[in-house]
Amino acid sequence: MKKLITICAACVAAIALSGCAILLGAPMTFKAFGGMAVKTRVSTAYLYITTDAPEEIEVDVPFFSTDGSNKYGNAMYNKYGGYSLITLSNRNIEMTFSSMPYEKAYRDLSKRPPQGLDDAAKIEDLISLFYSGTHADSSAEFVYDAQKKMGYKCFTLKTRYEMSGSMFDVCGAAQLSNKGNVVFLDFRTNQIGSEKIKSEMLETISSLQFKAK
Repeated sequence: MKKLITICAACVAAIALSGCAILLGAPMTFKAFGGMAVKTRVSTAYLYITTDAPEEIEVDVPFFSTDGSNKYGNAMYNKYGGYSLITLSNRNIEMTFSSMPYEKAYRDLSKRPPQGLDDAAKIEDLISLFYSGTHADSSAEFVYDAQKKMGYKCFTLKTRYEMSGSMFDVCGAAQLSNKGNVVFLDFRTNQIGSEKIKSEMLETISSLQFKAK
């Protein structure tokens, strides 16, 4: 399929990662970028992501196997700054994983984090921040899981980065850790439809682990 669009400009600006972006490379079973790595789960032959910035985090990506159809890109890692980013894609899905301190998402846009918000409001505001500057559907329903400190929105997005004006089904999800850090997942497709991309996003974020006790 035609390569899916890269992570939205607002998300890139929000985390302002230092280091060099990695152009889409060959399919991998293992790839390391400092303390961030993409590995293969021996028991399933599916990939998973680990990072130690801003804390130890692990997440399965069960729709990415080692069958040779996967690509990676936008790989950036900064232990000192406490943030990580990588984009994985195959024939059907593009997923961007990013992690950072909560305040960092706002500081790099010269914007102060809203004060007095509960976790649900923090995540809803973060998702809006990540998609600011895009043609995201602002009326999309925000869903929050209080037990997991996780929220998401799914919508259709027409990107200004595609000359064809292609429409993409998108799901953006964020989860807070007990240390006050956030993981953001951006899922998008123009191949498998809105319900399937939502299902893949929910399966992925349900596997997310913040390793600190």
